[in-house]
Amino acid sequence: MYELTVILSSKLADAKQKAVLEKIEKTAASAGGSFEKTEKWGIREFAYPIKHESEGVYYFIIANLPSDKVGSFDRLLQNDDQILRHLIIKTDKAKVKKSEKEAKKTETEKEPDPKSKSKTKVKSKKATAKKTAEKKNAVGKK
Repeated sequence: MYELTVILSSKLADAKQKAVLEKIEKTAASAGGSFEKTEKWGIREFAYPIKHESEGVYYFIIANLPSDKVGSFDRLLQNDDQILRHLIIKTDKAKVKKSEKEAKKTETEKEPDPKSKSKTKVKSKKATAKKTAEKKNAVGKK
């Protein structure tokens, strides 16, 4: 199992982006692999220009690929002009399933009440002010 992150040009239309992703998926299928999950992470700005572009569209893919075909799959991604960058990482199936369960768990959990946070902050500010006043009084008494 592999995690594949692909950065496409942000100048490509959505239809072109889908066509590039379908092409990658067909290439993986011809190598005996498949895609389990595809997520669009959206447009992000680069820290430095990549192939004369300042931003790109990120896609995250979980793929099953035969280990002996990963090298040729990597070369095909490198040679595609529409793909600005890509990264292939080998992962454990157990880790992927665990991270999916954790993601679902965090989605279902409720966020803490913002009022309760503000009360604790107010208490700590009051306590700090009280301690400072006590120190000033102690210094004045000496």
